[in-house]
Amino acid sequence: MNKLLLVWIAALILLIIILASPLMFQLSSQTSNNSNSTKPKPLVGLIGIKEPPVLNSSLTFQQVPTVNYSLNDYSIILIANSTYCDLALRYALAQWVRNGGKLIISGDSCTQIPSDPASVGWNVGVNSLGSVMPVIFGGVTTSPINSTQQSINIENGVFEIVDYSSFAFNNFSSFNFSGNVTIVYPFNGKVLGLITFKNNHQNQTENQSFYAIVKSLNYNVFYLSFNPSLEPQITQNILNGLAG
Repeated sequence: MNKLLLVWIAALILLIIILASPLMFQLSSQTSNNSNSTKPKPLVGLIGIKEPPVLNSSLTFQQVPTVNYSLNDYSIILIANSTYCDLALRYALAQWVRNGGKLIISGDSCTQIPSDPASVGWNVGVNSLGSVMPVIFGGVTTSPINSTQQSINIENGVFEIVDYSSFAFNNFSSFNFSGNVTIVYPFNGKVLGLITFKNNHQNQTENQSFYAIVKSLNYNVFYLSFNPSLEPQITQNILNGLAG
C-alpha cells in the first residue's frame, strides 16, 4: 500500500506541474512584454535648435545644457544652426563620440570659438571636435571654386545619392535641391550624397558638385553640409538608423 500511495502522489505532482506550465509561461511573457513597454526611448540632445527638424519620431528630444557638459545620458546629439561652440563643448563632444556617442552635425556648426573668432574650423584644440569629424571645413570641392569661400547658395540643384545602402536614404531617390551648402571635403569619411547643379546658373558651373552627406569611417558621426530642416525625412532616417 505504501508503494502504491507513493506512485499516486508522484503522479499527482506531475499532473500539477503539467497543468501549471502554461500559466507560468503566460506570466513570464507578460512580464517580458511589460519590461519592453517600459524601456526608455533613446534620448536625443539638441544643440543650436529648439525643435527637431523631423516629420515624426518616436525618440525623446532634449536641449543640451549650455554649462556642465555631461553628455552621457544622450544616445544621439544633433547640432545645427550653432556656429559658435566653446572649447569645453568641443572637447566634451569629441570624448563622448570616442566613447560610443552618435553625432549628427550640420553646416558650419561649431566651427568658431566665442573667445577666438579668428580660429575657424573643427580642428581648433587638442583632441577636439576635428579629431572625430569626417570632413574638413572650408576645403575644396570636386570642381574648382574660390578656396576662401566657406559656403554657397545653390539654386536649381540636384541631390545625388552616392550610397543607396545607407539608411539615410530609406524611401528616397535623387531629388531637386535649393539652399545654402557649407563647403567641406572628406577626411576619414565616406561620401553618401552630393549636390550638383542641374544647369549653368550665374557663376555656377554645370556639373559642379559639393559634398552633401559624409559619414565617419571610424565613429558614429554624420555630417550634413546643409540645414537639416531642408530635408527632414533624411534627418529622421539618420536618427532612426542610429537609434536602432
